[in-house]
Amino acid sequence: LRCLGADCLFDTEILSMNRLGLRVLTEQGAESVRMLDKYGRFMLLGLLIKEHMEDFEIFRLSAGKLGFTSMLNDFISEFKQQDCTLDEIDEMLAGSGDDPLLGAKLRELKGEIEAYEEAIKGRFTDTEDYIAMYVDAITDSKFVRGKIIWIYGYDNITPKLADAVMALA
Repeated sequence: LRCLGADCLFDTEILSMNRLGLRVLTEQGAESVRMLDKYGRFMLLGLLIKEHMEDFEIFRLSAGKLGFTSMLNDFISEFKQQDCTLDEIDEMLAGSGDDPLLGAKLRELKGEIEAYEEAIKGRFTDTEDYIAMYVDAITDSKFVRGKIIWIYGYDNITPKLADAVMALA
């Protein structure tokens, strides 16, 4: 209240970024999204790993274990939150000439990311792609236009979240 120079606040809403995103998408009639959360991605990755078991060389021993699926799930989430692309993996592969082990690991991870993206394409939207959807919608939103927005409690701001903050600004 001190910062705003006001005696009271009316019509205040506290929303997470995803809830704000849903509100913006609903305003524009684009809220009907088949979401794939981290648990759904975990199950899908388990299936994809089994289907591609023969493609693994480096990760062959760990590929059938839950820990590997969990690691791959987290890797894909971070990969997408940091706005990384498969082209960047290709660049890393080109620079890994002195380290064949690194190259093999990168190729296997790239193959699983490609299989994952192909599996969800046109069927599901994962949380990271959902952020991109509402970031694009924020600029045309009447809901956020003219509002005072405070962002609180973020210890770590990923490039995807930074895009949302910039769009809100």
